[in-house]
Amino acid sequence: MKLKRIITGVLASIMCVGAFNVTSAFASDETNIFIVGDSTSCIYGYDDNYALPRAGWGMYLGDFLRSKYHVEDLAMSGRSSKSFATEDNYKKLLSEMNEGDYVLIQFGHNDAKNKTEADIQNRYTDADGDVKTEGSFKNSLYKNYIEPAEEKGAKPVLLTPIVRHEFDENGKVIDAHGHYDDAIRELAKETNVPCIDVNQMTTDLYNKSGSEETRILHALFKSTEKGDNGFDYTHLNHFGGMTVAKMVAQALPSVDGLANCVNTNAINDDKYKFMTRDEFVGEIVRLTDKTESGSAVFADVTPDNKYYDEIYTAKKLGLVQGDDKGLFNPNDYITVQDAFVIIDRMYKEENVPLKTDEAVFSQFKYASETSDYAKDAVANVLTKLNKSAASNILPKMKAEKSACYVLFDKIYNDFYVSDVRNEAQSADEIEVVE
Repeated sequence: MKLKRIITGVLASIMCVGAFNVTSAFASDETNIFIVGDSTSCIYGYDDNYALPRAGWGMYLGDFLRSKYHVEDLAMSGRSSKSFATEDNYKKLLSEMNEGDYVLIQFGHNDAKNKTEADIQNRYTDADGDVKTEGSFKNSLYKNYIEPAEEKGAKPVLLTPIVRHEFDENGKVIDAHGHYDDAIRELAKETNVPCIDVNQMTTDLYNKSGSEETRILHALFKSTEKGDNGFDYTHLNHFGGMTVAKMVAQALPSVDGLANCVNTNAINDDKYKFMTRDEFVGEIVRLTDKTESGSAVFADVTPDNKYYDEIYTAKKLGLVQGDDKGLFNPNDYITVQDAFVIIDRMYKEENVPLKTDEAVFSQFKYASETSDYAKDAVANVLTKLNKSAASNILPKMKAEKSACYVLFDKIYNDFYVSDVRNEAQSADEIEVVE
């Protein structure tokens, strides 16, 4: 096997992100950035069969890059570095990548799977083998991705896998990937291929923020029999996909030739911080599991809106109304009080009116800034959230995505995990079925 770059003392000093700072420019008007990997980076449709849908970070990477950089996300759910090389998307990579392109390579989650004979045969690679050992993780990464990219004049970039949402008794992230993370880091040094240490980035984030705070980055199953009461500790939701994509984008300038790839305006754009009205309604309705298809109910919501059916359903259920012109204003940022109104209506629709502690709202320091139509809903949701009178929630401020996903998690735990729809029933009201 050809190993084009032999490790030297100079190469050994090259580390992962932060140490690879050599930059160069090339003449091409457009640069392709290919992504190969697994479910944590791949593209999902909004019809993903989840209560809170999955998203791969690759779906959003292009949003944070300048227009000359075109992202082609070829990642596929369930694939390892071994099994991906048998797919049509791999053939597409080999046929379309050219000199000056980049290939972001992120595997590890599925390379470790060896519990079944099928997995051993089709997906498993050995994390402990070296680059020359057939069947090893390093060999698979080099032979299937690094070497073909270099032969085409493209530039491979290794990425460690995102961390799983698993914590030890001390509240620290568990390294669930074993030696696979280290194998990637070692291979990067051995072949002088840049490495973006996404595992370390996400580990740092999860350790800093904690288990509860990072739940908002993950998808939620429709069935509570999966995961941890329906919590998917591996896959990201759309907010999580955006969060990791931003991390990867901000790390890319450390790679030779990508010094100026980041769109700094996009990094700080409000649309990645705050939630639009159609986004909020889309996620809320998904949590009800009542989405229906129907015809337009708002003139400004067209069929090409990915939340079209959810907005139709929300109107049918009485969760939303139009403005005085009959418009929904899907691209406007939703205010906190309007989000609370929708949540309050949702609980009523499920026959679970929220309990109200009148003292909460009467002592709420921003009560006077709450619109009359929203006061009852704000009081109800503040009580639900156990927010004190000193709460800094401004009713008319734009609702942040992070806060909205906290709400989605609470709603999910009510309607899927604890099922508050049955809490109001006494034992003698429930029919006993033998």
